Amino acid sequence: HIDGLSDRQLTAASAQLFRELASLGDDLSVSDDVWVQHGQPVTPGFAADMRQGFAAGLHAVDFDNEIAAAKTINDAIAADTHGHITDLLSPQQLQGALAVLTDAVYLHADWAQPFEASDTHPMPFTDSTGTTASVPTMNHSAIWDYADRDGVQSVTLPYQGDRLAMTVLLPAKGSSPAALEVRALHPCFAACASR
Repeated sequence: HIDGLSDRQLTAASAQLFRELASLGDDLSVSDDVWVQHGQPVTPGFAADMRQGFAAGLHAVDFDNEIAAAKTINDAIAADTHGHITDLLSPQQLQGALAVLTDAVYLHADWAQPFEASDTHPMPFTDSTGTTASVPTMNHSAIWDYADRDGVQSVTLPYQGDRLAMTVLLPAKGSSPAALEVRALHPCFAACASR
């Protein structure tokens, strides 16, 4: 759902985005699939929208056999991500499922301004439980798009070719990634952050 776009417009916009992503070649692959319980009816319009608008395959699996269903789904995602994501779902997560939507992205790209391996050093990292560990941390000084607004820091790191970039969001100290995710999903977040 996006305010101002009908379902048809959203599906068409998504189809255009997937066509543009496909033009990037083998360095980027998006794995979108809908896995439906074998025998569960699916309306033809939904199947067409998934295929045409969201480049999503529609597959029948037997969720009553959770082990086989998990293997089928995980094998497909592993193939689409060149073996980098191999165990997305466990059999336990599929208990009682009628349908599952999976989405995984594989990207192999170099930074426009590379991080040097010699500038990676151990630094403290505190996870959401409050546990601190020493982890290898990349360091680099450069000019990037940066914002610090309402307690959220963001930086956008472009990849070579300037067709793709990664935006990293950092929650405020004392906050959590989960709280940031809730804020980022709020309809006002993008509009308010750009004001």
